Amino acid sequence: MRREKIFLTDQIDRLGNFAGRIGRHVRASLMTLGDIAGLLTQSLEAVASLRFQARRRIFTELFKRQLYNTGVQAVLITCCLALVLALTLVNQLVKVTENPELMARFYCWVVVRDLGPLMAGLVLISRSATAVTHELGYLQLNNELDTLAAQGISPAFAFFLPVVFAFPLSLFLLIIYFDLSFLVGGWLYFFWFVPGGQSFVGLFSHVADQLVLYDLMVVAVKAVAIGTVAGLVCLRSGCSVGKRFTDISHALTGSTTSLLLTTFALNFGLTLVAY
Repeated sequence: MRREKIFLTDQIDRLGNFAGRIGRHVRASLMTLGDIAGLLTQSLEAVASLRFQARRRIFTELFKRQLYNTGVQAVLITCCLALVLALTLVNQLVKVTENPELMARFYCWVVVRDLGPLMAGLVLISRSATAVTHELGYLQLNNELDTLAAQGISPAFAFFLPVVFAFPLSLFLLIIYFDLSFLVGGWLYFFWFVPGGQSFVGLFSHVADQLVLYDLMVVAVKAVAIGTVAGLVCLRSGCSVGKRFTDISHALTGSTTSLLLTTFALNFGLTLVAY
């Protein structure tokens, strides 16, 4: 009887600990969502300051700098990644069919709809989101954000707003780079390895026949959703840095993990809803 009582007590304690862990995770998730919503609100409030011409000039420079770092400097790695994936996938696909119409369907259904936004999102996370988290975390560690605020410079205007605007546009540009490079990579495979080959104009015409405006609209929605969330998450992670230098590495790890899961979830969820 005593053993049964001890066993029952242990089970109740384990259940209580499990429920406590779930509650802590839920609470932390809600706090994170609250922080992200707060950052978005601050960024939108900072838009009102753009009515002044001097502020618009400053924002334009900050925006162009962020867009260049995020959407232009990543051209090379995005195009190389797309070319390698195109050569690899087309090499496997030609073992099933060499029909250009089926190839065009594969390109539109797989690459344009899903693979392009996903791979471009991964490039954005690995290059730009981590850089923003590190930069903002370093400023937070050294209390430079508070110093700027004391001087009358809003961190939301100087740091948050350019990221929130530049990330979605940069992601859309990266998707375009990836899709076009993948198409070129597929044509290069036909040109090099398939007897008779396939002209680029012919391949492009087959793709144009399969591609519809709705697909491009879905891709644009994905770019806005994933880009905005990526910008807000990395900003939140950077602002969460405390007084220890190791907090920056913890923020980078947490931000990257969250963004990877969020990118996959948003890409899959939007595809499921759209198609």
